[in-house]
Amino acid sequence: MLYKNYTYILPNFFTPDEVSRIHGVADSINAEESKTGVFRDRDPDAPPVNHDNPTVRQSTNKWIEHSLVPSQIFDKINEGFTIAKTNSGWNYDLNYMEAFQYTIYTHRPTQFSDGDFYTWHCDQGTDTYPNGNHRKLSATIQLTSPDEYEGGYFQWLEWENAFNTLRNGSMINSHDLIHTAPFSAKELGSMIIFPSWLHHQVTPVTRGERRSLVVWNCGFPYK
Repeated sequence: MLYKNYTYILPNFFTPDEVSRIHGVADSINAEESKTGVFRDRDPDAPPVNHDNPTVRQSTNKWIEHSLVPSQIFDKINEGFTIAKTNSGWNYDLNYMEAFQYTIYTHRPTQFSDGDFYTWHCDQGTDTYPNGNHRKLSATIQLTSPDEYEGGYFQWLEWENAFNTLRNGSMINSHDLIHTAPFSAKELGSMIIFPSWLHHQVTPVTRGERRSLVVWNCGFPYK
């Protein structure tokens, strides 16, 4: 599947006041250690998968149900998805957003990393949910100013250019596949949207703390 762009960035899409309102909602929710997989308690139609794997992911998060989100914020998130899918030509049919994930990456060195991280993964599973939907578009909204932390880069893999130059006996340098979001994507309130099947990661936070809101938009399989 080839696209003219695999990510779409809306710099400073949310105002500082709107970002503060998101923090205000999250302040009333207890944080938990982040896991990998799909959580039945967050999506009753989803299969029960709930993994701890500190070699893959290290962070904390808070789950924000839609009923807690101001309508202005909820509608603006939907607007961002619409802008991205239209301007990028993805044009996916979308049915609903899952509960929002308020994620906290902190500089806390462990045996696995210099700081919180989430290594290469994609948000879309191999199977649809029992309701017939699966994740089709994902988004990350930056809730921390870039001068408050170091590291924590959003990266994704694009294979087209590297594969186009592949010849018999030649090898691909993995670094040629990696793309890093520009500084505009790290600015406060910026929103980056991408297809949920795209492999991506967040590099270790080496100073300070990075907070973001992660959103998954679901729909029926591609036709």
